[in-house]
Amino acid sequence: MIEIDKSELPVLRNFLIQRKDFLLRLLENSSVLKHEFFVELLMAVFHLAEELEHRHRLSQFPDKDLERLSNGIKRVYVLLAHLVPCF
Repeated sequence: MIEIDKSELPVLRNFLIQRKDFLLRLLENSSVLKHEFFVELLMAVFHLAEELEHRHRLSQFPDKDLERLSNGIKRVYVLLAHLVPCF
């Protein structure tokens, strides 16, 4: 089970924002685009990053929003977990 701690959301947001250019370059790479699974993972990461980036007070928002962020984090985590055995 994946549990989301509101206090860690700013750290995750900053982590993703700092790596946004790198993630964009991955999407521009034609070799990466050949692998649907990896593209799906990148799109999930971008969606999560956008959700986090547009929230100014991550510790103070409704439970419904937290549930949506939690689902996004879980989606990325599950996709990553399926990718790891490939390496």
